[in-house]
Amino acid sequence: MSIYEAKTNFSKYVDLALQGDEVIVTNRGQDVIELTPITGQTQAGFGVLAGEFGDFDWDRADAEFQQSYNTEKLS
Repeated sequence: MSIYEAKTNFSKYVDLALQGDEVIVTNRGQDVIELTPITGQTQAGFGVLAGEFGDFDWDRADAEFQQSYNTEKLS
């Protein structure tokens, strides 16, 4: 389809691409763009690392973290 056709009916062609159809935009008869769905999106926010640190010793890490700070008050 031409750039004009793609611009005029963009949402229609996005839907087709999301359904798995091949959607190619041409410019003066030459293929220039292919609309394809984004794959492998990463999750962000709470729970993104759930289960990744199953055997990690959080108490030990917390103790080491606390020891790394000078707890004496500055004069």
